[in-house]
Amino acid sequence: MTKRRVFAVLLPCLGYAMVLTGCDRGAQERAQLKAQVEELQASLEQTRAERDALQEKVSELSKSLEESKNRLAEMTQARDDLQQKSKELTTSRDELSKRVNELTKQHEELQPQIAQLTQARKKLQDEVSTLKSARDDLQKRIERLTESRDKALANANSARTSVQELVGRLEKQVEEVSKLRDQVATVRMAVEQLQERLK
Repeated sequence: MTKRRVFAVLLPCLGYAMVLTGCDRGAQERAQLKAQVEELQASLEQTRAERDALQEKVSELSKSLEESKNRLAEMTQARDDLQQKSKELTTSRDELSKRVNELTKQHEELQPQIAQLTQARKKLQDEVSTLKSARDDLQKRIERLTESRDKALANANSARTSVQELVGRLEKQVEEVSKLRDQVATVRMAVEQLQERLK
C-alpha cells in the first residue's frame, strides 16, 4: 500500500519535472521541483523506514505466531492427554464404583454370619471364663490334695518308723521270752531231778 502510494505521487511529479526540465522554464521552477524532489526523497526515506519497521514487526509477529502455534500444539496435546486421562479415570471410577457395590452386597450377605460369629465368640469367651474358673478350682483342690498327700506320706513314713521300732522291740522281747522259757525249762528239769533224789 505505501509503495503504491509513493509511486503514485512520484510518477506525476517526475513527469512534471521532465516537462519543466525539457522546457527549461526558469530557476524558480527548478528550485520548486528540487524542493519537491527532496520532499519526495524524504517521504521515500520515511516510507522505507516505516517499511523496515513494518518488516521487523512482521518478523516479530511471525515469530510470535510460530511460538503461539507451538504453544497451541502443546496445549492441544496437553488437552488430549488430559481428556485421555479423564477418560481412564472415569473408567477406573466406574470399575471402583462397581467393585464397591459388589463389596457392599457381600458385606450385607456376610452380616448375619458376622452376627453369628460374634455371638459364638461371646459364648466361647464365657466358656473360656468358666473353664478358667474350673481350672483355678481344680488347681486349688490339687494343691490341697498334694498337701494332704505330703502330710499322709510324712505320717506314713513316721508310722513306718514307729512300726519298725515296735517290731524291733517285739523281736527283742520274743527273744527274751524264749530265753526265759529255756531257763524255766532248765529250772524245771533241775527241780524234777531234785524231787527224784529226795524220794
